Amino acid sequence: MDTFSGKKGMSTILDRIHLLYCGGDKDYDGILFSALSAMRRTKRPITVTVYTAALDHPLGRPVDEQKANYLRALLERRDDGSTLALADMTSPLEKLLSALTSVKDTEDPYALLPLLADVGKEEGRILYLDRSALFCGDAGRLFDCDLKGRALGGVRDLWGSFFCRTDYVNCGVLLIDLGEARKERFFAAARRVLTEYRVHRPFADAVNYAGKPLCLLPEIYNEQFALRRDTVVRHYCAGLRLFPYPHRSDGTPENGYCMSDREYRLFKRVYEEYLLQREGRKAR
Repeated sequence: MDTFSGKKGMSTILDRIHLLYCGGDKDYDGILFSALSAMRRTKRPITVTVYTAALDHPLGRPVDEQKANYLRALLERRDDGSTLALADMTSPLEKLLSALTSVKDTEDPYALLPLLADVGKEEGRILYLDRSALFCGDAGRLFDCDLKGRALGGVRDLWGSFFCRTDYVNCGVLLIDLGEARKERFFAAARRVLTEYRVHRPFADAVNYAGKPLCLLPEIYNEQFALRRDTVVRHYCAGLRLFPYPHRSDGTPENGYCMSDREYRLFKRVYEEYLLQREGRKAR
């Protein structure tokens, strides 16, 4: 079991990093790329949990056991206790989807899986990551952040803090204290937002309008625009980009199209490792 140390009110130190990814078969390559970036730059053992589900939906193929085993083997090669758990969340996700009226059929149902974090078996602290988030530094720097007694911590959303409200948090990178979240029923309140209101961005709006206070973290832990010298997580969000010409980014750095030359140089070895492992898995 992970153990805490450190003074109350200050950053907490755990003996391993626990990462949470969510998605289906279509998301696996992005999860692999993101996890490889964490493995390359993080010193402590890593536990990766992947929430997936088998749904009656055009996008409903889950991450299969063979792919999960492949990533698990990569983690276990670190020989420090790192591992992976694949969690089937089909039943709770179907229950959630059946209660919703504000999510269109064209929406990705897997985007709502993080809202089931309180239903899972995980305990303690967990770091949820979108598959388009890559580590530029040690994940422990973010994982050890003081949440000041809050259930969730995140960075202001680049556009949401302008168009919605100043403290609107980007939900592609969330540090979660599951004990506190269950105590204050944070995710139950977030799911209730989706059953009672029509929202534009289901997952993000559910978290931001759950009526619970969030801990705002420095931008270096979810840099959504450009790489900086001290960036820890670079998040390639889908959305409009004005430079070098107006275009829409699809938020898939594993395709190699989202990165500037400087970013590609930083992630070059991780990207090469990703391509090698992706093709190695397909050859099996």
